[in-house]
Amino acid sequence: MHFIKKAGLIFLSLGIVFSLLAACGESNSTPVNMVLAPTTAPNPTAPAVTLSPVTPTAVSVTGAGSTSVVLPTSTTVTGPEETAQPTLPQTGTAPTQSQTLIGSLLQNKLIFKSSTASLPGNTDLIHFLAFSPDGKTLISAAADGSLRTWDSTTGKQKTVNYTETPTVALRPDGKILATHNSYDQITLWDVATLKQIAVFGHHDSIISIAYSQDGQRIVSGGADNIVNLWDVSSKPSLIASFTGHTDEIRSVTFCQDNNHFVSASADGTARFWDASSNQPIAIFKEHTKAINQVSCSPDGKIIATAGEDSVIKLWEIDQSQPAKYQLINTLTGHKAGITTIVFSPDGTKLVSGSDDKQIKVWDISTGKELASWTGSVGAIAALTFSQNGKVLASGGSYDDPSIKLWDFTSVNTNPGKVTTEPQPFVEMAGHHEAVVAVTQSSDNKTFAVATRQKITIRNLNAPEKIVTTLQNTSSEYLLDLSYSPDGKVLASAGTSQTIHLWDPASGKLLATLQGHHQIINALAFSFDSKMLASAGFDRTVKIWDVASGKELKTLQIAENSYALKIAFSPDGKTLATTHNNNSIQVWDVQTGQLKTILKDLTNIPYAVAFSPDGKLLANDVSLTGISLWDTQNYKMVGVLSNTTSLSEGLIFTSDSKLLFSFGLDNTIKLWDVNNRKNIFSTSEEDTGGITSAALSKDGKTLISGHVDGSIKFWEVITS
Repeated sequence: MHFIKKAGLIFLSLGIVFSLLAACGESNSTPVNMVLAPTTAPNPTAPAVTLSPVTPTAVSVTGAGSTSVVLPTSTTVTGPEETAQPTLPQTGTAPTQSQTLIGSLLQNKLIFKSSTASLPGNTDLIHFLAFSPDGKTLISAAADGSLRTWDSTTGKQKTVNYTETPTVALRPDGKILATHNSYDQITLWDVATLKQIAVFGHHDSIISIAYSQDGQRIVSGGADNIVNLWDVSSKPSLIASFTGHTDEIRSVTFCQDNNHFVSASADGTARFWDASSNQPIAIFKEHTKAINQVSCSPDGKIIATAGEDSVIKLWEIDQSQPAKYQLINTLTGHKAGITTIVFSPDGTKLVSGSDDKQIKVWDISTGKELASWTGSVGAIAALTFSQNGKVLASGGSYDDPSIKLWDFTSVNTNPGKVTTEPQPFVEMAGHHEAVVAVTQSSDNKTFAVATRQKITIRNLNAPEKIVTTLQNTSSEYLLDLSYSPDGKVLASAGTSQTIHLWDPASGKLLATLQGHHQIINALAFSFDSKMLASAGFDRTVKIWDVASGKELKTLQIAENSYALKIAFSPDGKTLATTHNNNSIQVWDVQTGQLKTILKDLTNIPYAVAFSPDGKLLANDVSLTGISLWDTQNYKMVGVLSNTTSLSEGLIFTSDSKLLFSFGLDNTIKLWDVNNRKNIFSTSEEDTGGITSAALSKDGKTLISGHVDGSIKFWEVITS
């Protein structure tokens, strides 16, 4: 019989620890035991499972600044506190930097109080904001991978889900969200519930997506320099692809109608397209550096482009003859690159945000700057208007990733009148530094945690104790982390295009492996710890000798795909790779030759794992289930179908009888492999936003990492 109980919880972050004292001090409740029944009638040979949150021992969590937190014996902390927010004020003083702030109205003055949910430094860049059509809901997305909906009148968070660092677009009716993650999937979400509706694929990393006015089409652009047009009226399908840009596409938007759209690129140009032709109607070439953002006026007559050259350019389009256009104004005033622009709903004004921390308001007819104020202690990353134009929402970057709501009707747009800077009437916090990966040593003594730019090795028996911190000297974002099975080497990789090999005992850098030419997104050690495989966006998989650091083989992936996840067979002779073109490729490690391709899958496969006995290969196919393949002939022998979302990872127990899966449905599931049964599933409250997990060698402890910065420990008891 197998039991799982939550053994403890700590919050980790980049540079600061969550403040839990106030949140935990009010709870005196007794832990509740929960029994999850099997999804089908019990099988006499299938394990029974009880999931029981137990009384955690007192844990002192120490991070930067030596902040200590003791968890009371009766409290399980699962994420940021969600308390009701006070009524919104109209005016007030600027908030202090040392607090996450909530506004309240008291005698017509803005009073601030500290939030017990989080402290500055635990948050992440907010790169998308949108109001619902009725203005009652604000939707935000951040680089921590979270999607959140907020009550725009109270500032209270309503729902949350996690999407792998999304690029986001809201359908004009406000009912559907489209997101794209770093693994080339576009996902459609129901806004009310933040549940997935559909998932469809792409061939390279997407940076920007936008809905057409009727909500029937989506345009996307990304790192492959290609603009794609999709039909999403029913089952999503690709209509056409448009080429011509020579660098990544950073922004796309529809303009005038559902057949015309604009793309802006790091190549310094913007292109105006007609869906019926594969040639651009117009090419705007006046910027001297990359264009970050493009926006079209509500009447379709003006296109605005903004870029790294710190200027905004306004282009007038002849609607009867779109090929006729002219540059009508260049707006100057920002002191750094412009990151975001948005037209007011009436089309008379343009608002811009920049790396210089300023929000500026411009008059479209004259090109004059009407207002300017400091909108954040860091760069302004996102702007959006409510549909009535009365409220402007801004989102900050890594230095200040809060969401602020501004009363736009009170913003002074008379440049001759001197007034104090506008103040937000509410701020919203909740986006946190994500845990990218967790992995355990084979001796069950330590585990490693990676956030975007930091790796810490901690004592498994005393998680508050940091054994060592690995100094990441590059500016890369980490994407994967892996312990060698013998526990002697820790490998990390990410956006720097290099692999770092570390001595986990001393924290010393052992070697830097170079050979990839783009982002490295996956790592895997062979079972004997002698080889390391790496997969990159350069469409290669490389196999390295760990002892010498030499490259042994390069597996060249076909041009229309790249590898998402990789796994060695137990004997080290075979490597399996999942791909964004709906296939799994199986390679001979010694020769570097492709042995077979498992293709024509119903969707993009992601997670992949060999069973320790070498008899099965398991992989997850988004919205379909976990497929089991016989490794003798690579024929499918079963499907674990009680899964509704993409799995981030798959972990077999050492006896190959059980399989853990975890992913974007916010649950950890345990499967009986022989009987093809789901034994249990955790609740979303316990495991929301899970990004990674690791199972100890003895199979007794499962550690999970989450986008809110938390690490959770689960004890697996066999009897």
